[in-house]
Amino acid sequence: HMFVRILTGHLKPYNADLFGQVLTKDYVPRISQLPGFQHFYFGIERSTSEFVAVMLWDRVPPDDQIMEIGEPFLFQLRALGAELQPWHEYEIVTSG
Repeated sequence: HMFVRILTGHLKPYNADLFGQVLTKDYVPRISQLPGFQHFYFGIERSTSEFVAVMLWDRVPPDDQIMEIGEPFLFQLRALGAELQPWHEYEIVTSG
């Protein structure tokens, strides 16, 4: 089974590129070491500064480890002015 974990939110326009750099430098290298991690994607709608972060897993994501890695990161993002919605997790039942 595959699982997808999705985070959405809103950034301050001038922080969009910095946000992406923080993801690439600080978060993805750490989260990618967890068992089952497959891919991470980050997308932004520059005209509205809305974003989506998507993680794909080949097993149920390990919540406790994700939170341990993610909490300092989320604090840093909020300090950059990010407004974050709660994570949502889904089992992938079909793909093409």
